[in-house]
Amino acid sequence: MHRNISRIVMDCCKLLGITDYKSPHLLFCDSARLGEIILELESLADEISKICERHNINGDNKFLQRDIESIGEIVHDLRNTAQKIKRDEK
Repeated sequence: MHRNISRIVMDCCKLLGITDYKSPHLLFCDSARLGEIILELESLADEISKICERHNINGDNKFLQRDIESIGEIVHDLRNTAQKIKRDEK
């Protein structure tokens, strides 16, 4: 709810030439959403790893293992981005 109202207010400000307004609610929503995405990605990587273990394909498929590691790198980058957004909120 706050996210939609905040976007409308920011769009109106932009139309009126007020470019330095940033809604604290929108920033909070964005950092919180990144947190949700991080949890989802971590869960997916864990689930993929468990499936691979059940079928004994961990060592056999180096491409899949590299993809799982890539998810970890993405999570790391998203954490840094979320922390930057949170610092900007203050």
